[in-house]
Amino acid sequence: MPVVVTGADRPLGRAVVAALLRAGAAEVRATVRSRAAVADLAVLGVRVAVSDLVDPLRLGAVLEGAHTVIHLDDPAATWDYLLEAAEDTGLRRIVTVGAPGAAARPRLL
Repeated sequence: MPVVVTGADRPLGRAVVAALLRAGAAEVRATVRSRAAVADLAVLGVRVAVSDLVDPLRLGAVLEGAHTVIHLDDPAATWDYLLEAAEDTGLRRIVTVGAPGAAARPRLL
């Protein structure tokens, strides 16, 4: 099942994508904010979408059929957009990394 990594144009996101590929993930998809990052990820076989995550239709298309999203693209600011986009996509799991002391914003799908 596909895994989606948001914020894959940032150092942590790139490291997560690389780790997933090394671990043998069948399909890795990524979102980036910078078009400059697309070529580097695409060469690795990653399907890449340029998105700032505020367009639920675009993000929903990336999430469609994915099992897990590893949400690294400013999770506190984009959490609600991610949840809206994830509705009816079949997404089963969201993994995120927060800064120490950041307020959690849990909300179930």
